[in-house]
Amino acid sequence: MSVYSWRQEDSAGYAELFDAFSEANDGIEAKFEPYNSTDYDQILQTAITSGEPLDVIQLRPYAAGRQLMDDGSLDVLTDLPGIENFDSTMLSAATGSDGEVYGVPLARNALITMCNQEVLDAQGIDRPTTWPEFLNACEALLGAGITPIAQSGKDAYILGILYHAIGGAALTDAFIEAALEGSADFTGEEFRASVQRVFDVVPYAPKDFVGMADDEARNMFAQGDAAFYINGDYRVEPLLDANPDLKLDYLPSLPDSGDEYRLVNALDGSYGVAAESPDLEDARKLLEHMATQEFGTAFANIFSRISAVEGVEPEDGLHRKLVEDIQGHGITTVLQEIGGGEPDVKAEFENALQGALAGQIDQEEIFTIVQEAYEAGLER
Repeated sequence: MSVYSWRQEDSAGYAELFDAFSEANDGIEAKFEPYNSTDYDQILQTAITSGEPLDVIQLRPYAAGRQLMDDGSLDVLTDLPGIENFDSTMLSAATGSDGEVYGVPLARNALITMCNQEVLDAQGIDRPTTWPEFLNACEALLGAGITPIAQSGKDAYILGILYHAIGGAALTDAFIEAALEGSADFTGEEFRASVQRVFDVVPYAPKDFVGMADDEARNMFAQGDAAFYINGDYRVEPLLDANPDLKLDYLPSLPDSGDEYRLVNALDGSYGVAAESPDLEDARKLLEHMATQEFGTAFANIFSRISAVEGVEPEDGLHRKLVEDIQGHGITTVLQEIGGGEPDVKAEFENALQGALAGQIDQEEIFTIVQEAYEAGLER
């Protein structure tokens, strides 16, 4: 059976995971078929429209994946053995408008500021615990001739990650709840303050970073040419592959004052089964396996990721600490949860932010664009 995905970089790991599944399940074969992430949605839609036989499909989370859940393309998984191994926040991101579950959650993404502790220690800079302390640390690094933040902006979605990773603590629970319920004001002071944090870090990123690719920024950080790198925890493994001696730590989203930091996290997709799969029984058996702690543990350790399966404890200390922070301080990526429509709030925000950073539009336009996209979604 085929397993469609947008994670080309995970091919070797899935081969290992699926070999173990095959050995334990009478030789059932699962073939991992990954595509370029930016092309994946169109490739998947073309395959569905053309009637190409599909089996297991990686689904975008939240509203972005709900169209497939709502149009009859997927088999219902609400009664799948093991689905109870996921908490309600993970399942909600894989649930259709009818309240049925259509995907087995895969992993949590933690959006964080990664730190090269060796660079900070060499400059005598303590780990920041508030947003002003972080900006002061960046100023000190800049004064020492060190690029504070290895940041990319060539792909607009990276700027969305940047925003959530540093701006999350500037949003109250009340604002997030209002956004999810449909009553938030994205032109108001609270959202403006959260977005301002992105503009606050511009002086500490490489010049013209809006044109820099993420691979370049990641390599810059891995080689010790910058102190911070803002992205998802899924970048930890490639960073350590590039530099096994990297002394790596992370910062959550920091408060303006006090100690109430937030750890912004979201579901990174799920796996569903095509309703017309020619191997429906085997496909459901694979997803039943993916819902087990056995699979979750193997996934977490092979990829250095946070499994969505409850109770899975990662091997490495950094990810164990991330799991603890999510449990005690976790908040959602609010724009991702309300995105996925036409126009897509998340995409509209990211494109507007990129345009403002590149000097193509005024910063003020960001808030009007987001509010209009948000209100359009409420009208559907």
